[in-house]
Amino acid sequence: MEKMLRDYDYYSRKLPCDISSDSNKALRHQLYKEFLQGCAGVTSPADYGHVARLCKLIQEQLLWQDEQCHDYSGTKENLTDIFVDQAWLMGTVVEVPHERMYVLTALWNNAKPFFERKGKFEGSRYGTVDRSQLIGAMRMAMGDSVLTESFVQNFEEENKPKKKARGNTAYSFVQEMLKSSKMSRRN
Repeated sequence: MEKMLRDYDYYSRKLPCDISSDSNKALRHQLYKEFLQGCAGVTSPADYGHVARLCKLIQEQLLWQDEQCHDYSGTKENLTDIFVDQAWLMGTVVEVPHERMYVLTALWNNAKPFFERKGKFEGSRYGTVDRSQLIGAMRMAMGDSVLTESFVQNFEEENKPKKKARGNTAYSFVQEMLKSSKMSRRN
């Protein structure tokens, strides 16, 4: 399957067609989903390397397609199912929790460019991935491991808006002075 996907990608990159057209997107994404369904039949943990490489290849192809998409007005594809299916696969074929964390972190990092952002021209022009659904899939993939909550919490915190730094206000100046006076008293 990996060779077939690489060949498809190689030939599709050579063809002078618009990768962002709706028909090309639909064909590619259906192909990815079918490959992932085929990987669901892998039951031996000894074969997880093949599944992980195939998932990585799909992620690389999606990132490449995003880089090639210059159409700001086109319809963004929802890629959430593709990434969620990959998380589920990693949960079923990777037995060692630390290795599972590694491949799920790589999956998260490759999904990041597709997360929605507030700015009009920020984020992907090609597709979107729902963060909360991906986090849920990663939680399910980690299962009953004692590492699950601390692992998933990293991604949930990344999702929260960051506190804005205080500017040069009288209040912040007074707080800094109080902190420095407390520190000087301790010394």
